[in-house]
Amino acid sequence: MPTAAAGDLKRRSDRLRHRHTHTGRTTDPLTSDGGDFGVLSQMGMNSVAEKVSRMASEFYRLRNISMIDLLRSSGYVQNPSAVMEQDLEEVFRAEPELIDAWVRLSENKRTRYPWLLVRGSSPDSGCIVMYPNGRRHRRFPDACKACAFFVKQEIEGYRANV
Repeated sequence: MPTAAAGDLKRRSDRLRHRHTHTGRTTDPLTSDGGDFGVLSQMGMNSVAEKVSRMASEFYRLRNISMIDLLRSSGYVQNPSAVMEQDLEEVFRAEPELIDAWVRLSENKRTRYPWLLVRGSSPDSGCIVMYPNGRRHRRFPDACKACAFFVKQEIEGYRANV
């Protein structure tokens, strides 16, 4: 049953759709199914935080878009104060499988002093976030909190390069 809110979501989603020039496809790069905003947004979660949280998985799924382009289409560049660590943590709690893509992205970095997200040796040992200088780290007993902190640092770094 269509509602005014659903229509508004559809209009906003349509505006955010991204045209892939080399494929000719039109998709929203931040929804895994290519559909509207996603289940979390319809539940009232911060849609920018949801899109930011999905960036790593979308990067691997699409394979033809940069993290900078994903950040631009998320809405974060235009309004960075719209996403706090708590917003990201809420998304990761609702969809913990998104954390794996961020860990993978961290493992695949090829920069001199990157932020790193490392899972503990056992499932209940949490995560460690390594600072760019490689000399400091922050241990988190909770993977959702660790990933939210890591992602906020990452997106701020990307935003500095936009």
